[in-house]
Amino acid sequence: MTKTLKIDTRKKPTENIPSTSKIIEEAITELKIDALLDKLFEKDESGEGITPSRIAKMLEEKAFDIYKEYENQVRKAYLSVGYSREKLEQSFQQARFSRGGKTFEIIFTKLLNRFRIKYDRNKVIKIYDHITEGEKPDFIIPSARAFLNDPSSSILITVKRKVRERWREAVGEAQILRNKFGNEINFWFVGFDEEFTIYSAIAMLDNGIDRIYVINGRYDSLIEEIRRISYSNFDNDRYLLKIRRFSDIFDDIIQFMNEHNGKQLTKQLTLV
Repeated sequence: MTKTLKIDTRKKPTENIPSTSKIIEEAITELKIDALLDKLFEKDESGEGITPSRIAKMLEEKAFDIYKEYENQVRKAYLSVGYSREKLEQSFQQARFSRGGKTFEIIFTKLLNRFRIKYDRNKVIKIYDHITEGEKPDFIIPSARAFLNDPSSSILITVKRKVRERWREAVGEAQILRNKFGNEINFWFVGFDEEFTIYSAIAMLDNGIDRIYVINGRYDSLIEEIRRISYSNFDNDRYLLKIRRFSDIFDDIIQFMNEHNGKQLTKQLTLV
């Protein structure tokens, strides 16, 4: 249940809305996510599997519902003092767009924490020694230091709520990092988007992305589309091996780190 906001109409409208992190914490509490995480990969009363993909989707939808309730409170308050509806809706639209991507990143972080996977978030990897700017993958596993010591033993991960044109940013980032550190780097892309296209998937895998993780609800249809391609010089299996379900990524990370570090991070997961 969302709280009643104390709204100050002297501020920008969206400044009255709680942060994305606080809204997600509210969603976690309302959905009793901790109890669900304790039953990961089991089946609920309806027989449906409790997967990371399902939990992420539930959290995202609940967080958006909570956000909309707060937005409505702010809307009523600002309209009551004569604030321009057009400007108000424009500010809300911009906020929804930026919060959408941030929401998924935070949810992904919560799941990494649950599986006790170590990571650095939003760390800059310098390409040129004399320039402070560089490339900034969303997550470096297990750490930026480990990557710089041995690029082949770490994973770089970029996550996108909406794939659309943004997958091209990941391709550019991967190519720059490969030019600097060589082809031994491991660059994974996570797209939590049911409109993930076959073109973007194949183009990414042909241009520097090692693996793609797709929301469970889109995975089967995307795989089937690739299987149906029958050109003689098209190696279907090459692509199929590199496209995985979102729910697989945590097990894959653990397995990768076990293989590259010679020690067990935690008990390996078993998917139902």
